[in-house]
Amino acid sequence: MVLAVLTAAGCGNRTEPPAAPAETSADAQPGADLTTTPSKALATNARGNLPKKIGEESGFSDREGGHFATFKLTKIEKSAKCADASIKPSNGQFMVLTFEIATTAEFSTRSTPSLFNPLDFSVLGLNGVADTEVATPGTYGCRAAKKLPYNLAPSSKYVFEIVLDTKATSGAVQYRPPLAADYGWEWQL
Repeated sequence: MVLAVLTAAGCGNRTEPPAAPAETSADAQPGADLTTTPSKALATNARGNLPKKIGEESGFSDREGGHFATFKLTKIEKSAKCADASIKPSNGQFMVLTFEIATTAEFSTRSTPSLFNPLDFSVLGLNGVADTEVATPGTYGCRAAKKLPYNLAPSSKYVFEIVLDTKATSGAVQYRPPLAADYGWEWQL
C-alpha cells in the first residue's frame, strides 16, 4: 500500500498557486472524495478542486479505495477574534474554519497524522488571486486550545479550528493537502 506523507505544521512553505489537473480519478488518488465511486472521475472545478458546501461531508481514502477518515467544514468565521487579544493578524484579518473529522478503525494503518495543516490552505479572492501566505505566526497562537491534535486515534471524532490570516473577505477557501496530490477541496466564503 502506498501512502503519501503530510508535512508537519510549521515546516515548509508553499507559495505557488495549485495547478488544475487534466483529469482526476478516485481509484488513483489516496485522498479520494467519499462522494465518488472508484470508476468515476472526480467533479473538479477549473482550479482542480472539489467544490463543497459548508456542512457537506468529504473524506480521505487510500489507493485501494479504503476510507480512513471523513471530514466537513461546519463554519467559516470572518474577522475572527483571538482568545488572546494581543495577537493581531499580519495580512488583514483572521478567518477561522471549524471542521469535524471522524477517523475509521483503519486510520492508524492507512494514514499519517496532521491531516489539516494551515500551510495546505489558501484563500482565493474575488480578483482571482490566491492568497497563499495565510499561515502566519499569529495563526498558531490565536485559538490554540481548539487545534486538532497531532496524533489522531482510530474510530474517533474531533471538532477543531484552523486559523488563517488573509486580506480576502470574499471568494473561496482552498484546501490542498499533499495527501490529495492532484486536487483539493474548495468552499465559497
